Amino acid sequence: MRLKPYPKYKPSGVTWLGDVPEHWEIHRSDRLVRHQKPNMILPAVFRDEPVVHYSIPSVQETGTGIVEAGNRIQSAKQHITERVLLVSRLNPRKATVCYASPDDDIVTVASVEFVALLPIRVYTRYLYYVVLSESFRQRLDSHVCSVTRSHQRTPPRSIRQFWAGWPPQVEQKAIAGFLDLHTVKIDGLIDKTSTLIERLREKRRALINRTVTCGLPPEENRKAHLDPCPKLRPRNVEWLGDMPEHWMTQRLRRVATGTDRVSAGDGNAKYQFIGMDAVESWTGQLIDPPARLPVATTSTSVRGFLRGDVLFGKLRPYLAKSCRPDFDGLCSGEFLVLDGNDDLDNRYLHYLLLSQYMVARADAAAYGTKMPRTNWQQLGSIPVPVPPIREQRAICSYLDSSTARIDNLVRHAQVLVDRLREKRQALITAAVTGQIDVREEGRNTTE
Repeated sequence: MRLKPYPKYKPSGVTWLGDVPEHWEIHRSDRLVRHQKPNMILPAVFRDEPVVHYSIPSVQETGTGIVEAGNRIQSAKQHITERVLLVSRLNPRKATVCYASPDDDIVTVASVEFVALLPIRVYTRYLYYVVLSESFRQRLDSHVCSVTRSHQRTPPRSIRQFWAGWPPQVEQKAIAGFLDLHTVKIDGLIDKTSTLIERLREKRRALINRTVTCGLPPEENRKAHLDPCPKLRPRNVEWLGDMPEHWMTQRLRRVATGTDRVSAGDGNAKYQFIGMDAVESWTGQLIDPPARLPVATTSTSVRGFLRGDVLFGKLRPYLAKSCRPDFDGLCSGEFLVLDGNDDLDNRYLHYLLLSQYMVARADAAAYGTKMPRTNWQQLGSIPVPVPPIREQRAICSYLDSSTARIDNLVRHAQVLVDRLREKRQALITAAVTGQIDVREEGRNTTE
């Protein structure tokens, strides 16, 4: 798709905006958009009723609000009484933006993290794309006043008042129509590729679970010089089902050692440190290279591990955060450090802890409601399948190569998703800043 620029441009006088088409007007947004002051409502008002709740997670996941029981909401919210554009001031790079409309029959509320904008003299859909543009995001980034890694906030005033180039409303409508058409196409490709990624990840989880609980496929057993079709027998262990009859069943604590012990470490030395956020769920891969940190800089208790030990996240065990580092270091106190004995290979232990069987058992035994945790006493009591050590190693070699192929497909698909998102963002930014002239194409889409 080749799009031409506008015939003539002029300086906007706004550093982050640059030159704009000659006929566009330069205004601060509060001349065209009214800020709706938050009309706060307490949970006691709707505690016994359902509400439409525009929360940050629901908008990020579904693009809109969801119906919730009023008694699940514990804090004051904004009461939505007219159709507005909600722009999150939390983590502006995530571009959490949506329309919110009051429901005739149900109370409608929104998180106080949203700034509500009411378009007055601007086409609503065009304003939506303006606040999604990269230029607008970069500007909000530069105004961030809270710099914690997970909670960066922009002052509401930065969202309410900003300079931009505003084309005539008929042109705004054409630009929005053009973007509606093309972003829907890109979003469709992103959805299809994301579905493929999720199916590949499901296939990976199922492969690990099947192999560590039932054994290798016949052809792989032949390659490893094992019985291709071993006899099966039922086990009197819930969830395990039939297994090769020559496999043992042991409680994990009998074939591995674990610790909940906190290690103070040496505050003067620097170690490679693994936090819970650094481990990808269900894959065991480290998301970021471990940083070398002095123990004194970590905010939680830590424990040490040796190369080849297996780390299992005891916090929210359903997240399936297990890894097997190839270096010595320190990890968050939210990990259990495990080491198999002579009957259990650590590579097999790692795959076992990534199996759906073990994750479900660990989660079922966890204690606590908001922050469920397991511990070594609970995890160690779970019965686990224990093949002969030679067969364990054959299973690990098979899973290493099989999961590597799946991971490679996931990586390629993720690269495509990232490029499509970049293309979408670039298209929006180019259209609402006047870098490309889409008037003709946009008019065709709205006729």
